[in-house]
Amino acid sequence: MTNAGGPGGLPVPPGDPGGSSGGGGKREKVETRTRSLEAKPKKAAADDCAEPEVKPKPLELPQPQYTEAARAAGIEGKVRVQLEVRADGSVGAVTVLASLHPDLDDAAKVAARAARFEPATRCGKPVATTLTISIKFTL
Repeated sequence: MTNAGGPGGLPVPPGDPGGSSGGGGKREKVETRTRSLEAKPKKAAADDCAEPEVKPKPLELPQPQYTEAARAAGIEGKVRVQLEVRADGSVGAVTVLASLHPDLDDAAKVAARAARFEPATRCGKPVATTLTISIKFTL
């Protein structure tokens, strides 16, 4: 097997550098457009502040209630929860990240929802954020 058209390619008919199927006919000129790739200026956002966010501070963090089943089983440990702290310092969504026992997970979520925080701030303005805390259960 020989390859008369060059290494690894297909033979191109003489007089047709574009490889069109019509042979050596006249080639059409194709209009090309160039596009500038300059960086576009960012829209003036209301949040032009470069200060980092200041984390929320707990004002009230109630102790969770042990359930009788967990107490009888002697279960101790920590439940890690992620809290959505709203801009007013109240707690929104609560998600268990590290479970201990279903009853204690629920107790931790109830306690976390009842917590109150000094809200996180950015550029002196309160903002919503998420926070991860561990709630300890000891007998």
